[in-house]
Amino acid sequence: MKILISGGHLTPALALVDYVKKNHPHDELIFVGRIFSQTKLRQLAQEKKEVAQRGIKFIPLKAVRISKTRPFFAQLTAPIVFLKSVIMAWLIFINEKPTIFVSFGGYVALPLAVAAFLTKTPIITHEQTHAAGIANQIIAKLAQKVAISHSSSAKYFPSKKIVLTGNLIRPELITKTTKRPEWIHQPFSKPVLLVMGGNQGSWIINQTVMQALPILTKDWTVIHLCGQSHSQIDYEQKLKLATKNLPATQQKNYYVREWASSQDMAWIYNNSQAAVSRAGANTVMELTLKSIPTVFIPLPFSRHNEQQINAQFLVKQKAAELISQKQLTPNLLVQKLELVKSQKLKFTHRLNQIQIPTNAAELFYQLMVEASSHEA
Repeated sequence: MKILISGGHLTPALALVDYVKKNHPHDELIFVGRIFSQTKLRQLAQEKKEVAQRGIKFIPLKAVRISKTRPFFAQLTAPIVFLKSVIMAWLIFINEKPTIFVSFGGYVALPLAVAAFLTKTPIITHEQTHAAGIANQIIAKLAQKVAISHSSSAKYFPSKKIVLTGNLIRPELITKTTKRPEWIHQPFSKPVLLVMGGNQGSWIINQTVMQALPILTKDWTVIHLCGQSHSQIDYEQKLKLATKNLPATQQKNYYVREWASSQDMAWIYNNSQAAVSRAGANTVMELTLKSIPTVFIPLPFSRHNEQQINAQFLVKQKAAELISQKQLTPNLLVQKLELVKSQKLKFTHRLNQIQIPTNAAELFYQLMVEASSHEA
């Protein structure tokens, strides 16, 4: 089987790649994605790097975002740009002749789905979140099957196409035996606090953590994944400079990196006692799977308010804490973390009660086989 993969949700897409490479090595994989996550800032997208590390062919494709908030002129030219992207996608399908197209949503996957439909290539799409985006709702109309992570998202798709598989998990995260990252070079004297702001980082989370470092590093060993640099601000370097103002005994309690590999993340998750994080669907799922009590700071302008919904799923079960971005201050963050630390056993117990399926990749692959066999 020759599988062409694309989509806005990179982590489950990579989980599928890893599953196929391990369990079905005779299958051929192609990944179509972005070069830049933010074109104006020339901020490189993570997918090309991650795909290249796995030895998978990567094909870049420019596409247009579907958004009502785009400038008026951009909305006028959007149909032309979309048509061009469909033509480019169609050429990819003509040249590569994949057996099946697998979408993980997002604006890049949309022209590919149209091209797959035009070339009569079977389509399977996966919805990671509780609230589906516009692109994936359109793709679902063209797809043979729609795999969903949560039953709550079923209302967005044709009922006859829905299959509840759960979210695809990176295989490294399931194993309990992990290797300490080389950049973490000493044993910890304090419990580990993981800070994440998403792949592209969060300016406000980075700034707040920077201001709170003198207090946080007294009680925690902070592992801070600050995301890729924004514009001319190199956060990794800026945050490292901020530690110079800390007492020498506290400087060793702070690690900052833009990004961590799947292998490094597996170790970090296994050794973290608490977290501060955005509330993307995959991140929430992984933190739940690892039973890590978390203070969530949802992205306030995510579509359908999906990050708020993701975080509230755990907050309602008293398994997490939440701070809105408007309310976020260094003092409030420290207070929430003190609460999490003092009631860690209660949070962990509630998280342990939530069942996260770990066989989603296997179920999803079976859907692919069935769709391609039916089409043949």
